[in-house]
Amino acid sequence: MSVQSALLHSAEKNALFCGDEGGGETWAILASLLNTVKLNGLDPETWLTDVLERIVSGATKNDQLHELLAWNWKAAREAETNKAAHDARTLQL
Repeated sequence: MSVQSALLHSAEKNALFCGDEGGGETWAILASLLNTVKLNGLDPETWLTDVLERIVSGATKNDQLHELLAWNWKAAREAETNKAAHDARTLQL
């Protein structure tokens, strides 16, 4: 069984518990986001916690939501890590 067919089979099984069509669509969106996060090598819980905190707190505005997509979020974290490492090396000199 291919990965795609395994995911589809899993989605079909889980969709049985969604309640109605709207619930199914919501579940599909969440499942897609979390699978995208995993495919980008991120921890889904860490990503989701940070994204929800940023949205709820207003730290990320509606026109900045693209920054929370997994690949953009990952790039921003890597840039922060690289800057922190560079700053630490600069302080040591």
